[in-house]
Amino acid sequence: MSIYSIDPWVEIKRMHRDMDNIFNNTLGLEGTGNCQELTCSPSNARDLRSWRPKVDITESGDTYVIHAELPGVKKEDVSIDFHGNNITISGQRSYEKKHETEKYHHTERSFGKFTRSIPIPKGINSADIKASYDNGVLEITAPRPKEQASQKITISEKTNSS
Repeated sequence: MSIYSIDPWVEIKRMHRDMDNIFNNTLGLEGTGNCQELTCSPSNARDLRSWRPKVDITESGDTYVIHAELPGVKKEDVSIDFHGNNITISGQRSYEKKHETEKYHHTERSFGKFTRSIPIPKGINSADIKASYDNGVLEITAPRPKEQASQKITISEKTNSS
């Protein structure tokens, strides 16, 4: 009879890796696996192909305000579209390798294309939506739609025509 100890963290790391592989394969992100080796390159680092900027959505008085964190993204690489009742922010953060001899020991930054759609209330006119970009933060403002006054509807008698 042999006695051996099982390290639960080894199993948890294996399950985490397996789950990453399942999601990457399902989403068509094969080859983006975790960067486990000491000298990995960003070309195989996780999250290299896409990322989601973090957003805050607030209401201030009669205005909705959306702040999106886009560090390292140039203003020219950001696009804002308004369709239906969704504001879509899209763009790309490019990977810039400084030296061909660089070997990465650890990387967490994400690069590539991104898209973020944010639902907003109906009734907002696209001409009233404004955007500004400063120091890696995109700010989008949209006025709250005017509430329509309540209207009383009269109920009429149904006439029977025979």
